[in-house]
Amino acid sequence: MFREPSSLRLLTFCTFLLIYIIAFVGNFTLIVLIAREKQLHKPVYIFLANLASTDLIGISTALPRVMHNLIVDNTISFPACFTQMVFYHYYIAMESYILSTMAVDRYIAVCYPFRYNVLITNRRAKAMNVAVSNCSICIALIFLVLVLRLNFCRSRFLSNPICIFMALSNHACQDVKLHSIVGITSVVLSVGLSIVVVITTYLYILYECFHLRQRSEGRSKALQTCMTHFMVFSVFVVSILFIVISLRLGNVKFISPSMRYLMDIFAVFIPPVANPLIYGLRTAEIQRGLRRFLRCFSFSWNALNYQIVRVQFIKECNLIHPLNTSMI
Repeated sequence: MFREPSSLRLLTFCTFLLIYIIAFVGNFTLIVLIAREKQLHKPVYIFLANLASTDLIGISTALPRVMHNLIVDNTISFPACFTQMVFYHYYIAMESYILSTMAVDRYIAVCYPFRYNVLITNRRAKAMNVAVSNCSICIALIFLVLVLRLNFCRSRFLSNPICIFMALSNHACQDVKLHSIVGITSVVLSVGLSIVVVITTYLYILYECFHLRQRSEGRSKALQTCMTHFMVFSVFVVSILFIVISLRLGNVKFISPSMRYLMDIFAVFIPPVANPLIYGLRTAEIQRGLRRFLRCFSFSWNALNYQIVRVQFIKECNLIHPLNTSMI
């Protein structure tokens, strides 16, 4: 069902594999650190763990299938395609919602630092994560129900490397105006809402930073974090809007298959790769937790090696002096 150029497939596969390993290791490490370190059991890190979990779902939904199509077989069954579509749209909605909640969390932390611990608690953070997850599941299931009602009689070749709701709907025999309206509505309620929330909160944060001249170090750190986050968020939003518009314009000449392919992939692999670096490794508490984890891992590894050497030594002594085992 996919069509992509056959040249440079091995190079493309290796590139995607490297991206997947980096994203998987980075996000999985964040989840383990936040779950393991009691010092990280705070609302901001609860949101970060949810973001890392969402990124794992998103990149694991798309890239392994794309890599499989590059090397093994360039087809996908309808059940597998529908499953990928559900998880892909869950990822898009969840990523949008969790980025919005994290932007609000940073806004309260910067603009109302003395009320932060009262307004944002661990219990409320977990409740917000459950709420946005439920909303994302509802959007994905609505797409699934609408697609399952369609009869596919047109060409079964997809120009998109990922099974997307409107890409599948465009191959149906029936009129899909309702599907287009539902798709645009879901984008407005997820990505559109996220754009409004992120821009509004970041404008307030910038205003607060520029009016607190005495906190020069905190201001520069907040500005740097906001700018890097906004760049990644912009790539995510632009790629989603490109997909939405291109699927409704049809096969226009000025949108090449390579551009469509890249923009579809950008939404999936750029946030999972960049988010652990922006929110995780650049955070002082995450760095300290990672160092403690590595020290504990190194200590456990050394202790394990010591036990192995000790057991081997005892066995060798038993072979030489079987009557003096009680002395060891």
